[in-house]
Amino acid sequence: MHDRLELLRGIAMFRDLPPPELERVASFAAFRTFQRRTVVFHEGDRLEAVYFIRSGMVKTSKTDEEGREHIVSLLGAGEMFPHTALFGASVCPATATALVDTDMAVFALKPFERLLLEAPTVAAHVIRALGEKIRDLQQKLQQLTGFDVRRRIVSFLVHAAETHGRPESDGVRLDWPLTHQELADMLGTSRETVNRVLSDLKREGFLVFDRQSLVLRRFAEFRKLSDFS
Repeated sequence: MHDRLELLRGIAMFRDLPPPELERVASFAAFRTFQRRTVVFHEGDRLEAVYFIRSGMVKTSKTDEEGREHIVSLLGAGEMFPHTALFGASVCPATATALVDTDMAVFALKPFERLLLEAPTVAAHVIRALGEKIRDLQQKLQQLTGFDVRRRIVSFLVHAAETHGRPESDGVRLDWPLTHQELADMLGTSRETVNRVLSDLKREGFLVFDRQSLVLRRFAEFRKLSDFS
């Protein structure tokens, strides 16, 4: 049980729970690792579980009638999905794919619903997470409708760096599992435009690519390139 408690403490939502409630949560949890590019579930699958990311990154995406992928969200450590599981949905609203090797705590849906009724502190944490997701969606809508492509890309990188980045002496390092096409799909533009904007930002000294990560330099100045705040 001790090992299971430590695994749960690796998830921000559960970290500060009183020991009795943490033990209660642990009794419902299963822990799984999804390898890079493994599909967690497909859009339209029966919705049977709720997932909490311990480490790694997951994208959720939908496919249109012509077979084109549209990325809905990018999720990192501490986040839960699918949120619609808590609103009575019976099928998965999108396809979820691990972008890198990703560790998760998995809760069967019906027992998790019972847990929320029996553990009010856990329920309060989940409600807070749902509120944050709504704010993220509102922000994304603002970016898609009111920002030009350069500002959309900068805003995405700022948000990703602030939620998933690691501060370093020369900036903020961000793991970069997305292809340029996936970034374009997420931001409603073309791969060629993404390539051009990233090249411009690199030439201006804001971005340094390093294998599977990138460093955002002069981060305070970079942040001002968008109306993110």
